[in-house]
Amino acid sequence: MKTMSGYRISDEDVDGVVRYMQYFHPEHADRDYCKGLLEAFQSNIITGLRHLALDNPDAIEKMYEEYEAYLKKKS
Repeated sequence: MKTMSGYRISDEDVDGVVRYMQYFHPEHADRDYCKGLLEAFQSNIITGLRHLALDNPDAIEKMYEEYEAYLKKKS
């Protein structure tokens, strides 16, 4: 999946979110969930996902909270 800027979610991006989830939300620390989270927010990410966890771990938490709310509304 591409964003308007042509960026593609990489395996490294998914792995980084999985590592974050293993620590903070282990019940959601699987690749499918983490990839879905990244895909849901991909269009809102301007600077790229690769440095997100290093530069601003709170951004992942906010993405997680919003994704959970989205999933609850969807079901």
